[in-house]
Amino acid sequence: MTVTAGVAPEASLYAIKVFGGGGLTSSSIVVQALNWAADPNQDGNTSDRVDVVNLSLGSSFGEDGDGDPEVAAVERLTRLGCVVVMSAGNGGNASFKLDSPGTAPSGITVANSYDAG
Repeated sequence: MTVTAGVAPEASLYAIKVFGGGGLTSSSIVVQALNWAADPNQDGNTSDRVDVVNLSLGSSFGEDGDGDPEVAAVERLTRLGCVVVMSAGNGGNASFKLDSPGTAPSGITVANSYDAG
C-alpha cells in the first residue's frame, strides 16, 4: 500500500486574487474569475472546470436572481457541477446582512458570528 501525504494528494489547487491591487473592487473582476473557473484553459469546453470555488467577499445590499452579475456567474458554475461556497458578506457583526454573491440560490452561503464577551 502506498500512502501519500496530504488531505487531497491528487488535487490541483488554484489561488485567484481578484482584489487588492490598484484598488480594483468591481464585480466584473469577480465575474471574470468565476468565468475562468468554469473554463480554465478558455477553450470553450467546460469539462475542465474547477470542482469547488470558495469566495470570501461581499457587496452591500446584494441582489438575488440574474439581476446581479456575480449571482448569475455563480448560478452558471453550479449548473456545470461546481460547488460554490461563499461568505454571507463582509459587513462585520451586523444583523440581517446577506450580500452578493452569497444570495445565489444554488451556492452554499456561510456566515459567522461572534460574541463581544
